Amino acid sequence: MDMRKESSMKKNFCFYCSLIFLTTLFTGACNRPCPPVAPAKECPVVSDAKEKPFYAKVNGQTIELKGERLNAEIKEEIERMEKEHQQKMFQMRSLALSMAIDDELLKNEAQKRGTTLEEMVKNDFMVKAPQPTDEEIKQFYEDNGLDAQGIPLDLIKERIGAMLWQRKLDDVRDELVSKLRKEAKIEYFMTPPVIEKENIPLMDASSWGDAQKAKVIIVEYSDFECPYCSRASAVIDKVIPSYGDKVLRIFRHYPLPMHEHAKEAAQSAECASRQGKFWEAHDILFKNQTKLSAEEISAYMQKIGLNMDSYKACLTSGAADKIIERDIDSGAELKIDGTPTIFVNGMRFEGMPDESMLIAYIEAELHK
Repeated sequence: MDMRKESSMKKNFCFYCSLIFLTTLFTGACNRPCPPVAPAKECPVVSDAKEKPFYAKVNGQTIELKGERLNAEIKEEIERMEKEHQQKMFQMRSLALSMAIDDELLKNEAQKRGTTLEEMVKNDFMVKAPQPTDEEIKQFYEDNGLDAQGIPLDLIKERIGAMLWQRKLDDVRDELVSKLRKEAKIEYFMTPPVIEKENIPLMDASSWGDAQKAKVIIVEYSDFECPYCSRASAVIDKVIPSYGDKVLRIFRHYPLPMHEHAKEAAQSAECASRQGKFWEAHDILFKNQTKLSAEEISAYMQKIGLNMDSYKACLTSGAADKIIERDIDSGAELKIDGTPTIFVNGMRFEGMPDESMLIAYIEAELHK
């Protein structure tokens, strides 16, 4: 698809938005893929299965499950699936609403500039997001271990280039949308489905906010090498500042075994916390999550102004490991199997949260 052709500009912009939607919804967690569901269609109602017979025959004798017997056999599983269905539907609708808001803001901005949305994409977005260089493509190829897997660069060079260019377009668009959202008055009228609350122990952890005043507590199980965790963190960063002391954010480490440098990054963040700079470490680690070698992490910690002697002493003491293991154990007890996993006053959300959905649940909790 050639996005440089003006005749296909509108189609390409829609594809660009759709790509964000699909990436967010269906692959929004590390190690926890989600099944694709078409956003334009209603999902089948799980409870319909209660009213339709399921049967087999054994030596001519009918074995049938229906009505209350069916419910008794699989009641717990049906209830779980129905709750999950309601949450997924709300997530899809809130995400679609968020996209519609962004589109409206962009259209209004284009009108202010005396141009069309298509022309703004062509003359602004594409100018600020140049095609990736051969060096950038090679860097991505090596950073993600594709060379070690024996995959020839020439075979996937074009695909990597297209993906990197899309990322640049995403960044340009997101930067403008973020600015427009701050300037606009956006009100949400959404009633989220009721989600069963789990008991999340509030252990000592790196937090943002006032524990004494907060009415909403967000507990975030995350992995510094998980790309969806960095995006989820960015969503939370956007949402909570406007609530002031009403919302408390707690970060918990859940480095996945599949991520080679995640635990080392977690250790560095905890040692930064000892010097009162956890969130500075948090931000710089997520910003550079594809470059987390020991030497690179050390350079980041020096950049945020840590006392490096104290930092190194912390690493060798094992103090950070105790906190990380405690977080991992608490996540295991909660049966967390992917990141990010976020709890809002005990309500579980797996995968990357949408901004409007997160706001809806925070507002619902604040107005109880």
